[in-house]
Amino acid sequence: MPGELEAREEEKRARSGIPYSAAEIDPLQNEAARAGVAKLDVSARPLDS
Repeated sequence: MPGELEAREEEKRARSGIPYSAAEIDPLQNEAARAGVAKLDVSARPLDS
């Protein structure tokens, strides 16, 4: 069915969050610190586990 895979992935991401690597998160954390805003709340494990 068209869109079925996308719908399943969207549901999974809504439950578990979106996986990002440290290489993607670290620059964002640095910019947050530089801007004086709170860092991103990061979990080392999926939200649904």
